[in-house]
Amino acid sequence: MATVKVFIPTYRRHALLKRSIRSLQAQIFKDWVAEIHNDDPEDEFPSAFINSIGDSRFTVNNHRYNLGAVASFNLMYKPTDATYVCLLEDDNWWEESW
Repeated sequence: MATVKVFIPTYRRHALLKRSIRSLQAQIFKDWVAEIHNDDPEDEFPSAFINSIGDSRFTVNNHRYNLGAVASFNLMYKPTDATYVCLLEDDNWWEESW
């Protein structure tokens, strides 16, 4: 398991999701995995985009129904084998280094 698990909730913000994912890929630290939570069961974009970039560190969890922001954020606190867990919302991004 990776050292860091990055949780990325998203809901119909395709351009912003692309930006947040690209910012994660640009990080100097590379020992991470990312779990994208698509909160729109009708939206196929998150899965299609992740498939197109071919980065096996990403997985997509397509919710069966819209959970809303709070319930989606709460999924981040499920047990994991990663040492650290962090949140990167689809409308935010990380600089390459600081």
